[in-house]
Amino acid sequence: MLKMITKFKIYEAINVGNLEIGDYVICREKLYNDDVIIQNFINNNIGKFVKKQSEHTLADNCYGIEYDNVPEDLLDNFDLDWRENPRKPIRWMKRKEIKKWSKNKEDLEHLVTANKYNL
Repeated sequence: MLKMITKFKIYEAINVGNLEIGDYVICREKLYNDDVIIQNFINNNIGKFVKKQSEHTLADNCYGIEYDNVPEDLLDNFDLDWRENPRKPIRWMKRKEIKKWSKNKEDLEHLVTANKYNL
């Protein structure tokens, strides 16, 4: 019984408050070019919201999400932050594509695992 209560409390910490830089995120990217490989990577990995483009930009994709362990063959689909050493891959997302966020990465890991096994 205690284990069930603990898991319930974890889910209470997801999507609490406004999305802020530094939050961990789960995104659901909708691509129009049917690139299933990059879409699967984005949809099944946790990223970190690291930067936002200016409110005055015309681009919809203004939320910079940093991902770890991006496969080498997918790096062309990401911007590389040249100010970081080592360079970190960033994917620009729309706000509506950011589905879940939390201050703690562990909170989202349960959701990724459940999605992976269709639970």
